[in-house]
Amino acid sequence: MDKEKIAVLGCLYELRTPVINIAGFGELLANPSLGPLNEKQREYLWDILTSTRTVLAIVDDMQKLLVGKGERTTHH
Repeated sequence: MDKEKIAVLGCLYELRTPVINIAGFGELLANPSLGPLNEKQREYLWDILTSTRTVLAIVDDMQKLLVGKGERTTHH
């Protein structure tokens, strides 16, 4: 693997870490034991959770393409 691919893989890893943290905090906020969310809060939380899943899927696809494994998944 060439240096450029290794550098991109490193960047993808650096992107993945905070996105996973954001998703984790979103899932924590979705926990009903923390109290109810109003409609707007649920809408924002849904946006956070779906967006982080999409970004993580894209990162996974890019990593697979760089190392020559697997095929792209479909993103919505």
